[in-house]
This record gives sequence, structure tokens and C-alpha cells, in this order.
Amino acid sequence: MATFTIHQRKLGKEKSIQINADSSSDMANTYFRMGLARRDNVEELVAATFDHDIYRMTTCLQVVSDHALTVIFEHMNGYTCDDVHNEIQLMPRPSMSVGDIVTNTQCGTSWVCMPCGWHELGMQIETKLAA
Repeated sequence: MATFTIHQRKLGKEKSIQINADSSSDMANTYFRMGLARRDNVEELVAATFDHDIYRMTTCLQVVSDHALTVIFEHMNGYTCDDVHNEIQLMPRPSMSVGDIVTNTQCGTSWVCMPCGWHELGMQIETKLAA
């Protein structure tokens, strides 16, 4: 059984106001571009999204499967998955979408959800408890 954390882009009221006030700002561009991530820019976008303090850890869960990323994706999108155990929702969360990050807490490997499949990140993700 492996333990995973899920980081998702969550805008609080203040950041929503900032993005709506200036939709051409660096933070707004980063937020919107993350939803259209490509393999050639995803590492840069993930780093910038963390720099703008947009990611929040929303969920911790344990998975018993050789296909953990598939199981997590299905579970986070509302499908019943018997391989998911001990889920802790740290805050209300949306379904899993492009730009969300799954981290295996045992080995530290992280993957970002892409428009098609997953991209293994070449960076360490610091866990940040949701506020």
C-alpha cells in the first residue's frame, strides 16, 4: 500500500480578485496556461504555479494497485475504486484535471496530470497543508 498526496490549483477569494482585476498578469497567465500544459513547458508551469502560491494539497489517500495513477484519477473523478483506502480530504476538492499533481510520499516521485496521460516531474514537491 502506497500513500499519495494530491495538489490542485485552488484560488482563494483574494487570488480570484487579483486574476479578475488583471487577467494579463503573470499569475493569471500561469494559472490559465497550467490548464493547457504541454510536455515541453509543464515543468516551468508547475514551478511558476507554486511560486504564485496557487497549489494546495487537497487530499491524502492510500492505494493498493500496480496502476496507482489510473486508480487515483478514476477515484478523484467520482468512480468507485476498491483499491483506495484511508482518504483524507483536507479541503473541498474538484475532480482531477490537467495540472493536478500526485506525489508518492514513500519515494517522493511526483506526476502531473496532462491532457493525455501523466508527466513525471523532475522536481521535489514540498507538501503544503491546505489553509
